[in-house]
Amino acid sequence: MKLLSISEWMALFQLAGFSDVQSRQIDAKAEWAGTLCVVGTV
Repeated sequence: MKLLSISEWMALFQLAGFSDVQSRQIDAKAEWAGTLCVVGTV
């Protein structure tokens, strides 16, 4: 499995044609980075 960084995910969304790409890490805690949520508009 290959893990991608947040910036790599955002770049892939932009390459796919999305604009206004944003990311957020939901429910992050000191020992866990949280769930990554990446959104964009078409």
